[in-house]
Amino acid sequence: MEIKYLDNNLINADNNFEKTETDIVMEINKEIHHLEIQTLNDQNMQYRLFNYAIAIGQLKKEYKNLFKNIYMPIQAIIYLEKNNNIVDQQIKLMAKNMKDWDYYIKTIRLWNYTIDDLLAKKMYCLLPLIILRYRKECASIVNTKSQAKKKKIPDELAKKSEELKATIQRLTDEIEKLFKSKLITEDDMHIMLLAIVNLTEYLNKKFFKNIKLKEEVHVMITTLYDPALVERGRAEGKKEGKKEGEIKGKIEILYIDMKMTTREIAKRLKIPVEKVEHIIKNELNL
Repeated sequence: MEIKYLDNNLINADNNFEKTETDIVMEINKEIHHLEIQTLNDQNMQYRLFNYAIAIGQLKKEYKNLFKNIYMPIQAIIYLEKNNNIVDQQIKLMAKNMKDWDYYIKTIRLWNYTIDDLLAKKMYCLLPLIILRYRKECASIVNTKSQAKKKKIPDELAKKSEELKATIQRLTDEIEKLFKSKLITEDDMHIMLLAIVNLTEYLNKKFFKNIKLKEEVHVMITTLYDPALVERGRAEGKKEGKKEGEIKGKIEILYIDMKMTTREIAKRLKIPVEKVEHIIKNELNL
């Protein structure tokens, strides 16, 4: 399978060179695909998608038999959060002098997919987004109007926190299996783990404010990050002297990617906090 990512910033020469920015445009085995990722229910999404398709289609336009042929991409849209008002994205094009044309865009409702579903359908890159479903669930808990339910907010959030940890553990286990089975690359694993860290950080700051949760998730993730830590350490070691270079490479990953504090990094690498702070400030220039 040949996959090529295309520029998602399109210039429409037929419309005053208007700039159109899409989410993902790629060519798979010579066929152009377009994917949009949406959180909210946009009532104008069908029109936006159709306009995107026209702009993308002009990447392969040609004039033939006095017609301007535009090859529409294969389109899909992924809605991340549950909303029962979201409809299948489709448009009916009508004109008095031609037949009606029904245009359909594949509509994926992520909340209908379990981890097992995503694995079975080989939708591996969407695995970290499973965590997003906790945002709406937690928001429902904290925004309750019921006085009786307000008293239970701490307990309910604690339950969700435990559920989230269990979900993250399952996700990291599955990602590790995929990597060991060579179904994803090390870069894929890196991006997926980063997404898990960032989404968990967001949920923790907004709802849980639980230091222990952050630490436990870091333990899960950094266990899988060890190969990346070793590789980054080796690369830096070749440039700057083996031992010091390895430490610098590991600190860079833990501080930038994992968003760990200097104290957490010092504890993880078993070195003084002052040394971590010095490397971050003076060698990484952060």
